[in-house]
Amino acid sequence: DAAAGVEAGLAAGAQVIAVPTSHPVHELERATAIVPRLADLQVTVTPDAAMRLRLSGPNLKA
Repeated sequence: DAAAGVEAGLAAGAQVIAVPTSHPVHELERATAIVPRLADLQVTVTPDAAMRLRLSGPNLKA
């Protein structure tokens, strides 16, 4: 929920999903995806312990 967190995740090589709770969407624009709320994510764990995320709501990234 902050630009610094987005940048840290990207610097670590991660895909970053931002939730604009305390910062406006335009400050999070470098995130891979921006979702209005965590409830818009569906998380599945595969048999080999990998996590899969699916957006069930809108992606606010322009």
